[in-house]
Amino acid sequence: MSPIIDLDPCGVTRGPLQNHQTWWIGEQPCSRDGVPMDNIVCESQTRELGDGITINFGFSQKPLNNVPYADYYAKMTRYIDIISNPAMALDETVSPRTCQLIRDEEGGSVFRYADTASTRCGIGAASVKLAMDKVAIIGVGGTGAYILDLVAKTHAREIHLFDGDQFKQHNAFRAPERRYQKH
Repeated sequence: MSPIIDLDPCGVTRGPLQNHQTWWIGEQPCSRDGVPMDNIVCESQTRELGDGITINFGFSQKPLNNVPYADYYAKMTRYIDIISNPAMALDETVSPRTCQLIRDEEGGSVFRYADTASTRCGIGAASVKLAMDKVAIIGVGGTGAYILDLVAKTHAREIHLFDGDQFKQHNAFRAPERRYQKH
């Protein structure tokens, strides 16, 4: 499966984008004559990407002049134009820009967020398997600390840690997100 967008390990878009494909949720778009736009469809099967995201189509539309899209915005703007222009030609009141405000859930935790990384990597279905009530990690040293870091980003409701050791200077260098200081 191709990633939805190209990102570096920190989640920042890299440009130019090498992948010109995107996913679509919903019915197949049609031309102004009502004919399905088969020219942009590269995949036409319903597929679960994970985290509750189910796609219906994959689109493939290479950029103009085969020059890679400069960034994610350019790519998505091009697809929006391709899909919305036939509808706007029929009804000038139609717009792809709905300007709907997306509000936070009332009382929601700031630590709850959509897991878009798993979807991009194609491991959404595997990530859902970790949506269990409790996870126990025995030993939170060099390896266990990394496991904790990864499990904390899953759907696990509770994480229980068991380790009798003390976290001291001599083993701190193995922990995730360690910081080196110049002496």
